[in-house]
Amino acid sequence: MGSAELLDQVWKLLANDATFLSLLRLTTSTDNATKATKIVKEEETDGIVTTSTIPMCLLYIRPGKADVRTPTVYLGKVVIDCFAKDGNTARKMYEQALALMQNWEPPGFFVSRMAYDTSFKTGITGVKGHRVYFDVSYFVG
Repeated sequence: MGSAELLDQVWKLLANDATFLSLLRLTTSTDNATKATKIVKEEETDGIVTTSTIPMCLLYIRPGKADVRTPTVYLGKVVIDCFAKDGNTARKMYEQALALMQNWEPPGFFVSRMAYDTSFKTGITGVKGHRVYFDVSYFVG
């Protein structure tokens, strides 16, 4: 297992939840190509996050390290950046992602808990952000 597979699992979790999708102005019947424009497996915001593309979220992995006691276990963080025109909507997106991911264990991975969350400045007029980090671990060898 690796980070690409983990991001795929997180994407599927969010892309199939009616409440999360409604915050993105989508439904469960929206095609996956359209969902992929709102739930993006990418860290770079440049050219992706604009006032015309929000609400949306970015999913990515933060670098981690091997577990000291079990070197075949990788410890890292899954990050979800939520973007909306106002902080309240961005926070609602984060809250729904938290409800879905808290203690969630996709096959082959362990997403143990939320590490922390924070609102942040996007540097884009009319776009507010909220970021959440989840601790994750998985076998690498």
